[in-house]
Amino acid sequence: MRKIANFIHRWLGLVFGVFIAVICLTGALMGLQDEIIHAVNRDLYHLNVSEGDKPLEDSVLIARVLPQMPEGLTLLRIEVDDSDPTAVAKARVMELGKSDFLINQYTGEVYGQPWGGKFFQKVKELHRFLLNTPKNYQGGQLSPGRLIVAISTICCSLILISGIVLWWPKNRKMLKTRLQVNTKKGFRRFVYDSHVSLGIYVVLFLLLMSLTGPIKSFKWYEKAARAVTFQTEQQDGRRGGPGPGGFGNNDRKVEVAHMSGAEEQMPPEIQKSMRFQNGFQALHFGTWGGMVTRILYVLAALIGATLPITGYYIWWKRKHPTNKPKESSNE
Repeated sequence: MRKIANFIHRWLGLVFGVFIAVICLTGALMGLQDEIIHAVNRDLYHLNVSEGDKPLEDSVLIARVLPQMPEGLTLLRIEVDDSDPTAVAKARVMELGKSDFLINQYTGEVYGQPWGGKFFQKVKELHRFLLNTPKNYQGGQLSPGRLIVAISTICCSLILISGIVLWWPKNRKMLKTRLQVNTKKGFRRFVYDSHVSLGIYVVLFLLLMSLTGPIKSFKWYEKAARAVTFQTEQQDGRRGGPGPGGFGNNDRKVEVAHMSGAEEQMPPEIQKSMRFQNGFQALHFGTWGGMVTRILYVLAALIGATLPITGYYIWWKRKHPTNKPKESSNE
């Protein structure tokens, strides 16, 4: 069993380690993306609203926003949070994914992208597609980059599971050794202990991330996940976020999506499909436990980015041991 686990852990790690490190590092950056963007764009995200001010009607808001959108960008819809009258509306643009344009829902003025939005959009493209974004990624289209990321996350799950098998101690003394990082026995031992000990501390979080990652890339993986969770697939062919009457917008017709209470207004079968998607998204990003789990996920992803690096180092040292030269005599 250990020989098989060692083979899987070593060779999958050698082949996919670089991609896993990139995915983990960019995932850590994305973990606190909203807080960072909101912090540096505080004035843009909160509107000064006077008593008696009313948001524009949907049709008027759309009519005012469309002429202000940059040429070459396809506006999919405008999202309005009815639960917070001081919140800006957000324009979802097909070419930019979730890198929003911010809109004043009372005047229709487009503020543009928040500072840092373009940077985090590139981080997301690197995380999901290795900057090789397919033209219709929302429809499930694959590109070489997306395929590599999806396969890498599946292999990451196998690497983590095999790592647990290799880590499992035979006795209490070995358990104590494998739960601590020794800093007094040289750099090589420090790297080894970091790989083994830190890896086991974050293995559960990394497994949740890697197991839920390929759902948006492989249809067969999504079907398997639905089967495991006893969920049936929504067959209306619509994908994307919630909007009036269902998911997304296949005809590219611009609409205003009122996000507060939107799910309750949908048919029961779509609500069930949304709960499935939101549940796996919460497991992937760590939002299931609030800010505490999100921070733990960020730390786990940062450690996860170091594991392939320390793994490469351990493998190289075993293949190329360094022998200290003998001291020459002064006779």
